[in-house]
Order: sequence, then structure tokens, then C-alpha cells
Amino acid sequence: MKKILIVSDGFPPHSWGGAHSIAYVHAQGMQQRGYKVCVFTTTQDTKASTGWNEYKGLRVYTVYTNYHERWRAYVGLYNPRVISEFKKEIAQLRPDIVHFHNVHQYVSYYALALAKRSGAKIFLTAHDVMSVTYGKIDRPRKISWRENVVSAKRRFNPFRTMVIRHYVKKLDRVIAVSEALREALVKNGIGNVVVIHNGIDIESFQKQGDVQALRRSLGLDTARTVLFVGRFTWLKGSEVLLEAMQKVVAVIPNARLLVVGTSLDDGMRAALKRFSMEPYTLFQSNIPYNEVPVFYHLADVVVVPSLYLDPFPTVNLEAMAAGKPLVATCFGGSPEAVENGITGYIVNPKNTDELAEKIMIVLNDKDLAHKFGGAGHERAIGKFSLKRFIDAYEKLY
Repeated sequence: MKKILIVSDGFPPHSWGGAHSIAYVHAQGMQQRGYKVCVFTTTQDTKASTGWNEYKGLRVYTVYTNYHERWRAYVGLYNPRVISEFKKEIAQLRPDIVHFHNVHQYVSYYALALAKRSGAKIFLTAHDVMSVTYGKIDRPRKISWRENVVSAKRRFNPFRTMVIRHYVKKLDRVIAVSEALREALVKNGIGNVVVIHNGIDIESFQKQGDVQALRRSLGLDTARTVLFVGRFTWLKGSEVLLEAMQKVVAVIPNARLLVVGTSLDDGMRAALKRFSMEPYTLFQSNIPYNEVPVFYHLADVVVVPSLYLDPFPTVNLEAMAAGKPLVATCFGGSPEAVENGITGYIVNPKNTDELAEKIMIVLNDKDLAHKFGGAGHERAIGKFSLKRFIDAYEKLY
């Protein structure tokens, strides 16, 4: 029985971020295939249990580590606190395969070198462009040294990208979660890259729960609901969506924006006030991941308006699994998931008139929405199932 060690900066239940939830799905899928799977991760929660614990049948080793973000360009290369623990555990586990998911913040890139020395096969799934830049980009392109200096300011480390390339080039394979991300990595010196789109448990997003009861409890009985799931930040399109929704409610007064997964902070309050969207927006924060699917089922349309190269938003897959139409960004990997005019619409979210128009088309045409949702569901089953995802990883091994 082959032993697989999954390594990730974060892991459920302490973190359900995109890369972290995919690491969890990966670990569960491989264990179900008969592999002996362990997980090595970190937490920034002082109350979390560290050391070896069990989560959903998986053995998980958690290390506490935290530091100020200004040191990320240095600690992200070598985190002494984590590396000492990782060195000890990998020597004891002696895995056949070590698979990393985004380790640029807490686990640190030196863990790649330690894993390589163990004699195991080593893989890295890149979920973003942070291995080649300090910030976000809007399209795959070569990032200049000067641009990284401007982006990082005093956080800049002139050796960071060189060191990362040194570690990464020794891996058996780098996996990008989308073609857009692969192109960005290759243009910036990361080679040996293959694309494997993420997959999800389709079945879990077909369980509707008591949708009508939830609708009543939220006061959305007669509303036309536009759903946003995730971090409601500027880069994720919060402000352009609020501006677009201002245009939508002027035409469809019972339209409402439902934001699931983020808390209302001062910046959001200011944006809501600026666009006069307070009466039309509802926030639901701290929702457990297993309770998220029911929110998709009360939505009339799901919106993914990211303003940057968002590599492969899981929200697209979840919405399609739930049979819901999408209006998604043209930036990043969304066009690889959402088929324009078939499962929803692909738009440039910076054009808020176009964003509002496409939202209104779906809200006003229930037959079209149903058609998009059905096509999306079939696409999710055929292209983005958990089985296809695990099959592709197993083939690499």
C-alpha cells in the first residue's frame, strides 16, 4: 500500500479556503482509493489542537505558526518553526508520494527540498500565481522585476523567485488548476506544468435541505436572489457587483444580493452606503461548509465577478453541481468552467453595465435560467466530478 503525505498551508476544519478544501478532497479521495494518507498542515488558531489528530477519518499533523505578513517573502521560503516539525515527521512517515498544495505562506518552500531528499515522488499543485509574484495579475503574462518591487515595496526579497524556481524545478511535476494559471507560471519560469482542473463532490451539492424554510427565515420569499459565495473583497469583485446590483434593483425592485461566507466590515459598509445597497444586500457569515449547498438552491443566479486572474473558482463548480446558472468573470480560469451562453454568461466585470445586463437577463427568463442550470449540472458531472479529479492525480502517481 503506497503512502501519500498531503501538505498544505491550511486544512479543514481550521480553514476552508479554496486550496485548503481541494487538499481535503484530494486526501479523502486518495484514502478511498486504498492509499494510506496522512496530512501535514498549519494553523494560526491558538486554540486549535496541534500535533497528530484525526479529522473525517484522516490522520492530520498540525503545527501552530503565525507571523506578520511583512516577513512573508522570507518566512515563506523557510519557516523554522514548521520546517523542524516537517523534517521530523517525514523521516518517521517515509511516504512514497508527497503532494503539496500552496505552501508559500506558512509551510514554506524549503519543505519541497526536504521532501525531495526523502526519496519520495514530489508534486506541487499551484492554486495561484504567488510562486512568481507578490500580488495579483489580470492575465497570463511575464511579470517584471520592477513590478514585483512596486507590488511588494519594503517586503521585497530579491532572491525569492530565484529560490522558488530552484526548488520547484526539482519536482516530479507541477500541477496548475487551470490553463490560464499554467500559462502564467510558464511565462515566469516555472516549467514541467500540467493542468488538472479541480473536482468536487457533485452529490453533496444536490442535497437541497429545507430551501423554503431558509428563504422565509432570510426574508427572501418574494425576492429574485443573486448569490455571491466567498470573500467579498475588492479583488473578488465586491464593488463592481454592488454597482451592478444598483442598476439591477432599479429595474427589478425585488432583486436581492445574498453574500455567503464573509462578515460585514467597515469597508463593505462604506461601499453599501455609496451604492445605496443596504436594503438590498444580506450577509450570512461563518456558515459551516456542509451547510453552504442549501444557499445555492435558493439562488436564482450565482455571480463570480473576480477582477484578477482567479485561477479556478470553486464556486463555479458548486453552482453547476447545484444546477444554477452563472454570470462569471472573463479573468482567470472561469471561462474554462463556465460555457458562455450554455451554462451561463462570461463577462468583463469591470463593465458594470454588461454585468448588470446579464444578471437581469437570467433573473427575467426562468426558462433560460433552468436551461443554463441543467447544462451546468451535466457539465459538472462530466468534467469536474471528484472521480475524474482523483483519476487524474492517480494517473500522475
